[in-house]
Formats: sequence, structure tokens, C-alpha cells
Amino acid sequence: MLKLSSFTGQFEEYSLPLDYYHGKDLLHEGCLLKIDPDYSWERISGKIRNKIRQAENLNIRIERVPGTAKNIQDFRTVWFDPNDETLPAKLSPDEVMYLAYLADRLIGGLILTPSSQSVLFMHNLGANEEGKRANVTPLLLWHAVKDLVGSQYHYIDVGVTFRPTLYTFFRNWQTDRYPIIFNPPFIRPDIRLTPFTANDIVPYNSTAEYRVEDFTTLFGQNYTILPRAIHCLKALMKHLGLTSNDNVAVMTTFQTGYLSRCVSGPIEHYCKVTDKIDATTKAVVVVHEFGFPHPDTLKLKETCQAKGIPLIEDCAWSYGSMIDKKHRIGDVGDYAIFSLPKILPMQYGGVLKGVTISDDDNWNNYQLLDYFKREVVFAQITELATSLPEANEKRRENWDYLRDLFARDGFTTFAELPDGVYPGAFLVQLDSFEELFERYTAFGVETGRYYQGKALFLPVHQNLTRPQLDYIYGAFRGKLNLSSNYSRGGKKQ
Repeated sequence: MLKLSSFTGQFEEYSLPLDYYHGKDLLHEGCLLKIDPDYSWERISGKIRNKIRQAENLNIRIERVPGTAKNIQDFRTVWFDPNDETLPAKLSPDEVMYLAYLADRLIGGLILTPSSQSVLFMHNLGANEEGKRANVTPLLLWHAVKDLVGSQYHYIDVGVTFRPTLYTFFRNWQTDRYPIIFNPPFIRPDIRLTPFTANDIVPYNSTAEYRVEDFTTLFGQNYTILPRAIHCLKALMKHLGLTSNDNVAVMTTFQTGYLSRCVSGPIEHYCKVTDKIDATTKAVVVVHEFGFPHPDTLKLKETCQAKGIPLIEDCAWSYGSMIDKKHRIGDVGDYAIFSLPKILPMQYGGVLKGVTISDDDNWNNYQLLDYFKREVVFAQITELATSLPEANEKRRENWDYLRDLFARDGFTTFAELPDGVYPGAFLVQLDSFEELFERYTAFGVETGRYYQGKALFLPVHQNLTRPQLDYIYGAFRGKLNLSSNYSRGGKKQ
């Protein structure tokens, strides 16, 4: 009996029928044509410009038509397959259609379909033999560029294809690019929200040297290193002596009602969680969500001082984000908590700033002492501390890159990125965020659902390369592109 090698995963994940090939799993580049004649004329190929000039000398008449059943029937006479079942009976009101005539003879047509609120997909561009000789197809597409100026649309998606000859045609029209991948690759990457990868594994080394000064420069003289940030919050609740009769008021940057279990869990282990300050409030936690400072941090500090209760800053996602020109997150509260693996390529480490817990006290009362992890954290901070400013700026650069890609298709970030803020994740508003969460999971991209904001949060950390950022957006674009399993008239293209 033949015995197969064993896998840690399901064997079915590594097998496919031999008579089936599942392609379109390569990160590819699509072709956008900007609806701006001045911008686009110099960027399309010279070959296309010559064809447009030739066609313009032939007195071809182009009409924008509503896409009625008669218009569609006429278009079939110039389409390569008059019986094409993917052509609808008529167009929807948001679609755009042009028909071209030479001496009142129909010689070509163009159908554009919205793929987003700012992009039209070139669904059908066809001509009969007379139209091909007259170069009517490039004239139709160029006419659309001029005709749609001032509309809600900014680009025509000429398309992407895995047919080399057709792709050459698309590239002739490309004024801007977009990354795209349609199907999950057989060997998936592992792109995580945090910068740590297998390359960053650091074992304990008894001879490793480190400088405690590097840590105090970042977190001050009074701090405790624990395995994770969640342990920092738990230890702080115990340190403050909170009981079931008390509550901790938690305020978040975006005030959507979203609160991570990493925050609520440790607090509820000792007392109640609320979103209001009252007579039983013994502490206030301000959560700088995804590195975005809470706008009222300074006011909350004043309130806490007046009531004689501590302000705790949750800075898990970022180090150094500025509340204003004078104040940095983590420097205003009586205590602050940082999650080092969310900020640097580290496997362990939470920092509780504002209290020093001795090893004996930690071992006997808090039971969170992990000496060897702490030694690794010290050594890594010595190595990585100087890279923080560059890492922070890289996060901003990655945010801007992803923002521009999504914005070109009409999708906006959940929040603007203010100056001096270093994001822990990229937040984009998407109505279909649940479906896209599943898609990103299939593509190997760690993603989070921000339910209250109808948004996804995606990786933006400093160790992402440009191809990885393209892959992140490309997985989304592959779902958006209308050539991906798009159906018209009940038939898939």
C-alpha cells in the first residue's frame, strides 16, 4: 500500500485534479485611461494617437445613446459575436454607450460599465470590417475620454488580460496602472498586520549585550516589561487595587463603540467597564486606536486630575504619534501601555510605563514574570531603537500609497492621517467589508473587521515592500474588476 507523506495541513490543500488548471493567481498590472485629454494624450502610445488622427479625418459621427434594446441589437451587428449571450437586453441607467457611424452606416460601438463610483470599465469595444479599416475603435475610446470630462468618473478601466496580444492593446492605452490579482495563489504569502516575520525570531542568548539606557530613552525611568500588552493592562488593574464595585471609563479615538477584548478583558477581570466617568470611576483609559491620538486626551487628563484618578494611555499600535505639536501619546497619562510587536519586528514585549514592579513582586503577586523574554526584549530594543523614526515615516509612506490606490477607485480611508501620526494599520471604508475579509484571508493577508465603521484594517507596517502593498490592493482590485466572474444576462463572461 502506498503511504503518502504527512502534512501539517489537510492533504486536500496540496492536491488538485490533473485535468484542471486554476490560473489568474499572479500579481498583474491593469491599465487605466484617465478621463483628462491633456493628461492622457501624451501618455497613450504614438501608434494609438496616429490611428485617432486618421479616424478624425473621415467624418465619423459618434452618438451617445441610452442603451435601449434597439441600441443593443444594433451593436450586435458590429460585435465579433452577434449571438453573444453576455450582452444584455438593454443597459442599466448608469452604463454609458456610444455608437459610431460613417455615412449613416453603423461601424462600431463602445459600452462602459461602472466598476466603482469613479471608474468605468470598458466592457465592449467593437467594430465591423469597415470600422476596423477606419480605426473607429480608438476613436470611440478617445471620444469617451473627451465626452466624460466633468462627469463623476475619473478613469476608464481599459482592462487586464492574460492574453499577450490583447494585453499589448491595453498597454497602448495605459496612462496609469493598478495592481491586480484575481485568484488566491497556490502558495500563499503570509502578510501580517504586525511587522514580525519568521526572519525576526531571536532566541535567548546569555551573552547578548544591551543598553538599558535605550529603554529609558523611550519609556522613561519608571516602567515594567511584561510578555504582552494585555498583561500590562491586567497588572495595572491589580496595581491600582480595583474591585468589582469600581469601574474604569474607556474612551476611544473614533468613539464608534468598538472596544477590543484585549482592552475590556483585563479590566473586567477586576471591575466594570463603562464609557462615562461617574462617582465610581477609579481610572480612565484613553485608547489611541490604531495609533491615532484621542483628540480629547489633554481634557481627559484635566478631568482625571480634578477627580484624583489616573489617566491610562493605550498606545498599543504606535510609538511617537503626536497629539498636538507639544504632546506625544504616552507622555500625557499617569500610565501608558505599549505593544512592542505591533510597533517593531519583535515577537514579545509589552511595556507598562509609569510603574516599576520588582521581580519578586511580579513572581509572587502578579505571576507575569518571564525573565528570559525580558532579556530578549532588552537586546532587541538596543538593536532596533534607532530605526523607530525611519519606521514611523515608512508607515506614513505606506498609508499614502494604499490611500491613493483605493482613492483612484473611489474608496476613502476611514480617517484622514494627520501630520505627526504614525498609523498601526490602514483603515478603508468598504460596504462589503465582511466579504472582503474572507477574500483577504484566502489570499494570506491578515485583516481586521472594524464593524462599527464598516471598514477593514489592513497591514501598513514599515517592513512591507512595494510588491506586498501591491498584492494587498491587488487582491481587492481583483474582486472589483468586472472581468472577474462578471455575469450579464445570466451568463458569465
